[in-house]
Amino acid sequence: MILFIEKKSVLADVPDRDSYLYFYNKEWDVVFWTMIKTIPVYFRLLFAPFGLLYHYNGVITDSSSIIEFSALLSFIFILLLIGLAVFFYKRDSIVSFCILFFLISLLPVMNIVPTMNLMAERFLYFTSFALAVLITHLLMLASNKRDLGMLIIGIIVIIISLSYLTYVRNEDWKNNETLYSSAIGFEGSVLLVNEGNIYSNSKKFDEAKKKYKRAIELRDNSVLAHHNLGLVYMIEGKLDSAEMRIKRGIAVDSLAPDGYFQMATIYNVQGKKDEAILMLEKLQTISPDYRESAAMLESLKSDSGNKENLNNRQYEISFLQQRSYENYNAKKYKEAIEDLKKLAELNKDPASVSGFYNNIAMCYAELKDEKMSEKYFLDAVKLDKKNVNALNGLVSLYLKINDSDKAMSYLNILIEINPGDEKSKNKLDSLIKLK
Repeated sequence: MILFIEKKSVLADVPDRDSYLYFYNKEWDVVFWTMIKTIPVYFRLLFAPFGLLYHYNGVITDSSSIIEFSALLSFIFILLLIGLAVFFYKRDSIVSFCILFFLISLLPVMNIVPTMNLMAERFLYFTSFALAVLITHLLMLASNKRDLGMLIIGIIVIIISLSYLTYVRNEDWKNNETLYSSAIGFEGSVLLVNEGNIYSNSKKFDEAKKKYKRAIELRDNSVLAHHNLGLVYMIEGKLDSAEMRIKRGIAVDSLAPDGYFQMATIYNVQGKKDEAILMLEKLQTISPDYRESAAMLESLKSDSGNKENLNNRQYEISFLQQRSYENYNAKKYKEAIEDLKKLAELNKDPASVSGFYNNIAMCYAELKDEKMSEKYFLDAVKLDKKNVNALNGLVSLYLKINDSDKAMSYLNILIEINPGDEKSKNKLDSLIKLK
C-alpha cells in the first residue's frame, strides 16, 4: 500500500495514458481469468527457468470465463496449491508457508491495480524468496537424515543447472538483435513488433508487415505496431494506408510524438502543406524539436511548398527513401542509385550507409554492371561485416561470374554469422562437391 501511495505521489504531474494499460477497455472477468492463467507460468518459471521471454504482453491469450480449458486448468492448479498449503500446515509448516508466500507475493502484480504488463519474469524476484526457503529446508531435512551424498549431489545439480541457464540467458542479452531473436517463434505483441523491426531493417517488408499486423490482432492498442506498419507503407509509397495506420496510433496515444512527425511527412509528400504545419505545431507542444522538427516547421512555413527543397535532413531522408524505393520498383535503376547515393551522404550511421550501398549494388546488378555491383557490395560489407544482404549479394554475383572460390569464402562468413543458415550450407556443400 505504501508503495502504491509513493508511486502515485511521484507520478502526480505525469499525464495519464490509460490506453497503455494492458487490460484497457476490458471487463473485470477478462482481467480475472487471464491473470489466473499466469500463476502456473510463474510457478514453472520459478522452478524451471528456461524458455524465458523478455516480454510477455500478448503471449497468453485473453480468457473471459472458467469454461475455457486453459483457464479451468489454471484455476484447478491454484486450488491444488491452496489444498497443499492446508495439507502441510501441521505436517510441515515451512512447506505450507512457501506455497502461501508464492501466491500472496504475486497479488500486487495481478493487475488488481491496472498496469502496462500482463506479467514479467522480474516480478518473481520477491517471490523467489519462497524458493530459497524451500530449497534450504529440503537440504536441511536431507542433512538431518545424514544422507550426505544425496545432499552434495542435490547442491551440485542445482548450482550447475542454474549457472548454465544464467550463462545461456546472458548470451541472449548480448545486444538487442540477439535478445529479439531469442523470442522468434513466440507470439506476443511486443515480441512481434521487434521481430517485424528485424525484417524491416533487412528490407523484408512483406514479412515485417505480417508481424506488425499480427501484433495488432493480439493487442490493438500497440502504438508501435501501428506506427511501424505505417512506416513500411510509407516506404512502399502506399501513403493512404500509412496515413490510416499512423492515425490509429495517434488515437491510441495522442502524446506519442512519432505519429505527428510521420503524419507531417506524409502530408508533405502529398503536397498538403497546411496539414503538415498543423501536425508539426502540435508536435512542438508535445515534444519540442523532436527529430529536428522545429527546423522542418520553419522550412515549411517559409518555403514555397516544393517538398524536395526543404532544408531538413530528417525529411529529406524520409523522402529520398520513399522515392528510391518507388524508382527501384519502377525499374528506374539509375534514378534510384542517385537517391541512394544522396542517402548515404546524409546518414552518419555506418549500418544505415551499408544498407544503402547494398541497395546501390542491387541496382547496378539489375543494370548488368557487375564491376560496380561488386564495388558497392564490398563497400557495404566493409562498413557492416554482418550485412547478410550484401554478403548474399556477393555470393550470387561470384556464382554468376563462375568465381566459386570467392563465393565459398563469403558463404563461410554467412555460416559463421548464422550457424543455422541451411541455404548457405547447402550452397557451400554443392560447391565443395563440384571441386
